[in-house]
Parts: sequence; structure tokens; C-alpha cells
Amino acid sequence: QMIAREYPDDVKMVLQVHDELIFESTLPQKELIPHLKNIADLMEAAGRSVGVVTPAKCEVVKKSWDKGVELSL
Repeated sequence: QMIAREYPDDVKMVLQVHDELIFESTLPQKELIPHLKNIADLMEAAGRSVGVVTPAKCEVVKKSWDKGVELSL
């Protein structure tokens, strides 16, 4: 819900599978990186709030899921 309020048109969460969140965006990758950093920070903060270390990693996939590129945020 926090993400939906902050990025209503640019970034949409389309799927959650266990501890993985899948987003879709129309932004160019260069403009998307700050948003991904913010989302990763929110995910890590949620873990910290219950005393669990939860490092978040991000990947950008343009066409095929097996061709994802991990980003260093």
C-alpha cells in the first residue's frame, strides 16, 4: 500500500511470491533505480521492525525472466 501511494503511475507491484515482489514500470532504467532503492529500503526496514535482518536485492528484467540483471543499489 505504501508503494501504491508513492508510485501510483510509474511503478506497480504485480505479484508477490513468498519473499519476492515483482514490479512493472514504464520508467527508463536510469530513472527507475532511485525508486528501486527506496523499495529495497522499505523492505529491509520492515524486517528490522520485527528484529529480522532482510537484505533486499533488485533485478531488472526487460524481456525474459531468465535474462535478469542484478542491480547494485
